[in-house]
Amino acid sequence: MLMNGHDKKLAFGMICALYIAAFAVTLIPMYRLALYSVPWYDDYSYGIPLHVLFTVNPDAGLLDILKTVVESVRVEWWAWQGTFSSIFLMSFSPIVFGEEYYFLGALFLISILAATTIFFVYTVCTVVFGCRRVSGIIMGLGTATALINTIHTSQAGFYWYNAGVHYVGMHSIFFLWTAFLIRSVRGEKKFVRYVGTVLGTLLSVAPAGANFVTALQGLGVICAVVCYAVIREKYGSLRLLPAFLIYAFGFYMNVRAPGNSVRARSYVGWGYSPIKAVLLSFKEGILKLWTFTGLVGIVFIVFLASGAVLAVWNTEFKYTRPWLFAAVSYVLYCTGFTPSLYSLGHAGLGRTLNAVKLTFWMLLVLNIIYISGYLFGRNGRMRNTAERFGIKTGVVYAAILFATAAGAYGLSTNRAGTIAGFGAYYYVHSGEAFNFREQYLERVQVLKSEEKDVVFETYRFRPWMLCAGELSDDPEAEENRLVEEWYKKDSVRIRNGEG
Repeated sequence: MLMNGHDKKLAFGMICALYIAAFAVTLIPMYRLALYSVPWYDDYSYGIPLHVLFTVNPDAGLLDILKTVVESVRVEWWAWQGTFSSIFLMSFSPIVFGEEYYFLGALFLISILAATTIFFVYTVCTVVFGCRRVSGIIMGLGTATALINTIHTSQAGFYWYNAGVHYVGMHSIFFLWTAFLIRSVRGEKKFVRYVGTVLGTLLSVAPAGANFVTALQGLGVICAVVCYAVIREKYGSLRLLPAFLIYAFGFYMNVRAPGNSVRARSYVGWGYSPIKAVLLSFKEGILKLWTFTGLVGIVFIVFLASGAVLAVWNTEFKYTRPWLFAAVSYVLYCTGFTPSLYSLGHAGLGRTLNAVKLTFWMLLVLNIIYISGYLFGRNGRMRNTAERFGIKTGVVYAAILFATAAGAYGLSTNRAGTIAGFGAYYYVHSGEAFNFREQYLERVQVLKSEEKDVVFETYRFRPWMLCAGELSDDPEAEENRLVEEWYKKDSVRIRNGEG
């Protein structure tokens, strides 16, 4: 029996309800956990310039703030690293405005990843593949749900502002920037193309000065977009020239910063040669496939494939050579490992892998959509077979999703550590998050007292998603010295050598 219009609407309605529900169920506990986040390490380091400014001049204006932040960026560019746009945002750590406002950083990071992911996927689905707007929104919601839940480390991705804004925050802006570039070359209306060009040009400075994973992948994207525009429009592609030049200059200033050489001296002999780092990146790409997917990943692949099939059902886009699309995606994904292999000799720290994994999942979603179009689009290879799937299509999708989710949930031994939404729910409702923040507030009360030499007991409660680290028993340790400088103490340490 062929699937009629009513059956398709039923299937699509069920998928829509499932995607919206999954998105809401993910975000609510993630936002609730944000209320218990606490600052750590580089939050103090990069926030100190503004902290000092507000201490000396509580009524500092916008111009004073910008001068202070720009000077901080300049100092870091010369002394430690060239990631100027990241440092700019790092300087605005919410703790600068008070410990009670630190949770705003987590809310910002979760929200910007969700919003830019939805907008990017919506842009690709509607502008490139020709899907209906509602299909683009739904696929965006589904993708955002997957990316947030499968983040490599939610602790450094969302709940530690400094690490989160450097990788997740900048990568989110990278998604937004890419969406504007796509609209600049593929937008149907002239107005949309020029708005995309202007906004894409203005945002070029952000990914160019971000962490090296985002910056390197952004370079690949801008080059690909420009080449496509040249082939398609020839002279019309000149409107992308400002964006390309800004990005090229920003990327150069990022990688050639004197501070990078200073920092490299701390890791002499750690990394590989440029050529070996590139070659090993492809090996790491394979080794990390299961790490970046796993049982939970399989759930989301089925989850996203069910919506992708319905999204591409009536599209006219020619989904040719899916193997080529997959190959290009794999190369872009593997570039995420190159900077760490070159500088550190391994695939990357957890916070670095957040950016790599975001690229991996975004490209995985695009390949799911592309392959779905190749098989089930208007001219798809398996469209007739799918048409005969019957009137229970939506019910079958739901059953597959439920069975896969239940199986993966039952087999997973660390659900709180592998599914961010579940982890957030667990730590909030177990009381660990509350107890952890209460411990932190007790410390803040002591740090704001007149006592000059402070000794703390080690944290009893350390929920993994919130606790990025502990102070040392050595008051000269860097993490201790940053707290000492912030609160003007002679010494801060942990009792009994427990850190």
